[in-house]
Parts: sequence; C-alpha cells; structure tokens
Amino acid sequence: MIIKLGGPPNEDVEENNRLIDAFEKTASGIKENLNSSKDMLKIYINKSHDTVWQQSNDRMKLDEDIKTTFNATEEQLAFLRTVFKKYSKKNKKVLTQEELSGRAKQIDLLRKNLNLLQSEF
Repeated sequence: MIIKLGGPPNEDVEENNRLIDAFEKTASGIKENLNSSKDMLKIYINKSHDTVWQQSNDRMKLDEDIKTTFNATEEQLAFLRTVFKKYSKKNKKVLTQEELSGRAKQIDLLRKNLNLLQSEF
C-alpha cells in the first residue's frame, strides 16, 4: 500500500514532524500551567490578608499545588529546550534564522513568565 502511494515514508520528515509536534504540545502545556499558576496565585494573594486562612489546610494545599505546578513547568521547559536543540541541530541547513530565533524567543518568554510568577509567590 505504501509503495502505491509514492514509496516508503521519509524518516527525516517524520522525525521533524514529531519534534515540531512535541515542541508545540509542550509549549501549550506550559502556557496552561502558567495560566493555572496565575489563577492559584490570585486566590493566594486575595486571601493572604486573612490570618485564619494563613494557618489553614487550604492554604497549605494551595502552596503545594502551586509548587507542584512550578516544578512541572520547569520540567516541561527543560524538555522543550531539549526538543528545540534536537530540531535545530538536525535541520541546521534548512531552517531560517527567523524560525530559530522565534522558537528561542518563545522559550525565553515562557521562562520569563515562570520567573515572574515564582517571584510573586
């Protein structure tokens, strides 16, 4: 069936597509984590003036949830950098400088957003 459609699949193209998909999915996952962290921080900041809440189990659970989300985002950023390095190394000759710098800026912006949220916490 494959031969009738034009021959065997090109492994390089498939790997590039996998790397691009992994990059995009990971980047969107990081954005979702950043948004949920932002929402949790809003709750945390709004309730931080309540002295009873500061000693409650709800606050401790929210603290742990925020820290867990930050750690997961750190891991996703590390994976995103790895995927970007593999993709850029594999496609040095094909990629434009604009595409490389655009993806690098995207990683940098995600990192800066995470740092801002961590500093608020």
